[in-house]
Amino acid sequence: YDEVCAHLADFTHTFLIRDPTKAILSLYKKSIDEKLTGWNYFDESEAGFQEVYDLYTKLKANGHNPIIIDADDILAEPEGMIKLYCQSIGFPFRP
Repeated sequence: YDEVCAHLADFTHTFLIRDPTKAILSLYKKSIDEKLTGWNYFDESEAGFQEVYDLYTKLKANGHNPIIIDADDILAEPEGMIKLYCQSIGFPFRP
């Protein structure tokens, strides 16, 4: 991750998170659908939670303050959340 972080220094990092229970259940349902994915097994370690956490902690350790957005908040208030996000990254909001 050190090499990755060096290349990402100028970015505004954003993590879109989702309740792990909902995310794993959704991934499970899609993963075991062989017609959809081409396979019929599920391995929760492939969900990427550890890798995302590792990247987040590495960014924090290197002085970055990633933005974290909960997907449920966007679903509950799409326009308001996107407006706040745009403000936090210095991007004009255009509904």
